[in-house]
Amino acid sequence: MQNPLIRPSRGMFPGVLHTWTFGHVAERSDILISMTTKNILLRLDPDLAERLQTVASVEGRSVSDVAREAIAALVDQRRRDDRFSQLLEENLARHEESLRRLRGDD
Repeated sequence: MQNPLIRPSRGMFPGVLHTWTFGHVAERSDILISMTTKNILLRLDPDLAERLQTVASVEGRSVSDVAREAIAALVDQRRRDDRFSQLLEENLARHEESLRRLRGDD
């Protein structure tokens, strides 16, 4: 049975996963969590969206919860990745140089 609050979109943005909570938040036990989170629009390939929905359904969890877990794991992995840290340092140095030029600090 498909969750009526979560569905892959049709039409203008194929593969975009929409979630609706308006009118249902008061019924949820995670009302405090929902007030402290940031909403994002995530565009997914339709096949990936379907697989994500399947994982969530099998585990009895929301798509948002499964996606949050995956994103948190990716961010944590990057934090420990030396190559990513090097790229971050290079980006920071490049932006600092751009700021100096814009300010006329040459």
